Amino acid sequence: MIRVALSATLAAAVATAVVGTAHADAPRWNLVADAGDSAAYIDQGSVAALGDAKTVWLLRNYPQTIDLGSDPITGNSWYPHRSVKVQYAVDCSMGLLALNAWQMYTGNFADGTVVWADRHHGLLAYAAPSVAEEQAALAAVCGTKTAASR
Repeated sequence: MIRVALSATLAAAVATAVVGTAHADAPRWNLVADAGDSAAYIDQGSVAALGDAKTVWLLRNYPQTIDLGSDPITGNSWYPHRSVKVQYAVDCSMGLLALNAWQMYTGNFADGTVVWADRHHGLLAYAAPSVAEEQAALAAVCGTKTAASR
């Protein structure tokens, strides 16, 4: 009887620890830009080192499914998706960023099926941020320093 109660207590503690750990690593998306045709969120907790640069994940949601064009032969849509996670590489010393990786999903908030995931191969193409979500990525990684304040 005591062994059964102890086993049940131990099992409950392990289950709680596993669930707690899974939620601790979950992204916390904070809205940083809303352009009407898409809304962008950033996970400040995803900032990580990448050589001399740092990376951060940004999530873009669309109100309806979009695609990257269509196959000229079949007419099938290429990569239809409702959200995309974009990982930017950020060079704080220069105030520049580059696309490092992406994951496209059938649902909003990176839910549903992954329709395309890849990462940049080779040298990153750094550029000055030109839209609000890119400026937010730079600010999230570098603090208040942006390309405009160089």
